[in-house]
Amino acid sequence: MIESLFRFFIFCSIRNILYFWKFLSLEMKKLIDSMRTNILLIIFILYLIVSSCAKIGAPTGGPKDEDPPRILKSIPSNYSVGYDGNKVELTFDEYIQLKNLDKELLISPPLKERLLTRFRQKTLIIDLNNELHDSTTYTLNFGNALLDNNEGNILPNYEFVFSTGKMLDTLSVVVM
Repeated sequence: MIESLFRFFIFCSIRNILYFWKFLSLEMKKLIDSMRTNILLIIFILYLIVSSCAKIGAPTGGPKDEDPPRILKSIPSNYSVGYDGNKVELTFDEYIQLKNLDKELLISPPLKERLLTRFRQKTLIIDLNNELHDSTTYTLNFGNALLDNNEGNILPNYEFVFSTGKMLDTLSVVVM
């Protein structure tokens, strides 16, 4: 009798183990199927994100700049009087370059020594490198020497005027 109970117990145990194994394998199969579905979904979403991010081609860069550089600030102010410094600073709204400054720049009255020019960011610094006469109006006409750095748009005939005296000379004759 013990032997038959033992066989029954083993039979039931094996049957339970097989049933449990079948149940476990079904659950594992469902889990693997759902994971496979999730993994495929994740891979598809990543593909969409990656494929739509980078477009091969040159950027358009926006509309072409056709405006010449503008002066935002100057030291001394244009048309100022009573200037006793020895340099002029012109600050522009964009980076600029000088083209043929030796040929284009007209200075009235003429200076003995040549001007020294340098840049600091968007500011053109002109060292006058001369002793300025008292009560004299100086005119710097840049002609077509001032261009923006990227497109080469010219600031035509820009004229910078200052006086070392109390008034600007108008260069006109009054007939009475």
